[in-house]
Amino acid sequence: MTGNTNHIGKHNSFNCCCLSVVVVLAILIVGAIVCSIFWNEYWYRQDNAMRREPMENLAHFHHELKAYLSTHEGRYPTEQGVYGLAELVVLLSDLRVKDDKYVGTDPDYLSEHITSYAYVASGLSEQELDGDMPVIFEKPWHRKSIRVLLSNGHVDVIETAGLKNCRQVVGYYKERSKTASDAWETLLRNADVIDHMSFSF
Repeated sequence: MTGNTNHIGKHNSFNCCCLSVVVVLAILIVGAIVCSIFWNEYWYRQDNAMRREPMENLAHFHHELKAYLSTHEGRYPTEQGVYGLAELVVLLSDLRVKDDKYVGTDPDYLSEHITSYAYVASGLSEQELDGDMPVIFEKPWHRKSIRVLLSNGHVDVIETAGLKNCRQVVGYYKERSKTASDAWETLLRNADVIDHMSFSF
């Protein structure tokens, strides 16, 4: 009888230990999940606090472009799309601050579908672009209006009704332009590349 009692006591002790381990593990897992949620929220808020207003972003892009043009014989960054934007900034983290989406600091992970700005002046010079030609603008999808940096430094705001991609934004300005220029074809080709890269993931 005593042997059975000892056996039952040991069995109960083992069960209590197992239950305690399970409870501790559950607490640790829940704690890790809660900490992760708060940590992500903290960094999201930090990033949002650093981000500038879109109008200020485009004005800042204009200042960077002026500096770039002055040191590159009046030619715009040669890389297309987001890579051209990356050429304008000393640190890629600056592009992350400007963007309203997450853009990492590793150039291997730069891609069009995670950035909000379209750079279409690749391959052109300052002399080839008239003042009413777009250089950098907010990508039109999911926006009621977009801000556009023109080659003269002016930031224009247009409604996006009927504008579904970057090519149509460039086409919008081409139709309203009084200048016939080969630069429009380059702008349209660059917009096509951005559209293709944005939707091919």
